[in-house]
Amino acid sequence: MKAKEFLKRLQNLTAAVKYRQQEIATLEESLHELHGIGYDDVKVQQSRKYGAGFEDMVAYLEKLKDELHSDISALAHCRHEIICRLNQLNNPVYTQVLYLKYVKSDEFDTIAASLGYSVGYVREMHSKAIKALDKILAEKAPLPCA
Repeated sequence: MKAKEFLKRLQNLTAAVKYRQQEIATLEESLHELHGIGYDDVKVQQSRKYGAGFEDMVAYLEKLKDELHSDISALAHCRHEIICRLNQLNNPVYTQVLYLKYVKSDEFDTIAASLGYSVGYVREMHSKAIKALDKILAEKAPLPCA
């Protein structure tokens, strides 16, 4: 796997967690808006065969929460793996640039300002860091911090 693909996994997992959290929040809000129906004056002969809509929504919500826990676990594992690999880079500037770009999701101008470098220099270091990380990933050495 190439370095950029390796690093983009973290961004993809972070987005997946965020979207799943939004979906859960929307569904929970919908559930809170549901109101019961008074059946005091109505004689009920039979329940719905496949369960009430509310029950289906609650079951779906629980399924989403289980998936969210799995996504968060995968995100934590991916983040740990990426940080371990970044710590294998010989140049601390490479490590900082890739950490800020992919783990913290900062833009190049923000990275440049926080490190006190020009944007051009940060882009150059990013390119060199990606090449250095490609070499580390090609070696397929075990994680040093596993």
